[in-house]
Amino acid sequence: MSMSLALEYTRNWLQGLNSSTCDIRWGDGTVKLNKDTCYLGWGGRPQHITNQFCIVLDDGGVAATQPENYFQSETYTLLVYVWRRTGRYSEDRLGQQMYISDDLYTTYAKSLEKLERDIIVNLHNNYTMLTWVNAAGQANLPTEANGDAFLNPWNYRGRGENEVFAMDEENSWLGRSLRFDGFLRIQKQGDAQ
Repeated sequence: MSMSLALEYTRNWLQGLNSSTCDIRWGDGTVKLNKDTCYLGWGGRPQHITNQFCIVLDDGGVAATQPENYFQSETYTLLVYVWRRTGRYSEDRLGQQMYISDDLYTTYAKSLEKLERDIIVNLHNNYTMLTWVNAAGQANLPTEANGDAFLNPWNYRGRGENEVFAMDEENSWLGRSLRFDGFLRIQKQGDAQ
């Protein structure tokens, strides 16, 4: 249950369900993430209904940090995929078409870089987010049902290669995966007999 909580609350944070906002630069301004532009997804792939860009969060795995100890400690890994639609024309935040230059690689790379940097700024070593996740507004940790509180914030560890994903001829995407780890929880094992 711990990783699913980490994914859910990280998505909620990015969608601005906290008191602060996570503005993402797009086109000539900024936009706020919502359920159509920031969501959980298997394999980090974009959904067909998504707008011009999307942020997809996925489980990157769980590692036992000290398995020999009486207490089980786990560190979670988060994969954040940033995607943008390909095509000759894109839409700005008002839905109007913007012409994309002939240098498509540079244009796409720059827009992915902006998305990537905004996500890193909003998640990396963010103790405000960690406090919000553990607070009564979200998990209200520690609890009997949900376990101990998360102890460390997400830490950015790097990104993967550029990826291409196509759903059909008119629905193709370029993206990158960002890797975060560090959400640590310690949970007590059964009493020794």
